[in-house]
Amino acid sequence: MSRRKVYPPGYPKPDPLHLDFHKLRIVRKTLDFSQVELSRRCGVWDGMVNQWEHGRAVPSILDLIRLSRLLGTPMFDLFDIVEG
Repeated sequence: MSRRKVYPPGYPKPDPLHLDFHKLRIVRKTLDFSQVELSRRCGVWDGMVNQWEHGRAVPSILDLIRLSRLLGTPMFDLFDIVEG
């Protein structure tokens, strides 16, 4: 059974936009980086790339810049913006 969040009157509802990082996985695998190797080169803990790729965490803007440089691809080619 799905539980729907109920917000009190006047409480701001979260933005329905979110980032989908499936493209990060595609680029990473194409360049033959493991998740652990990319995490270490990016300067984050070993499981962070896994968290990003599965939507359980969102990289900071500095992490996105590092990823972009390490993978040699524009930052906006690493994710999709999804509504809903």
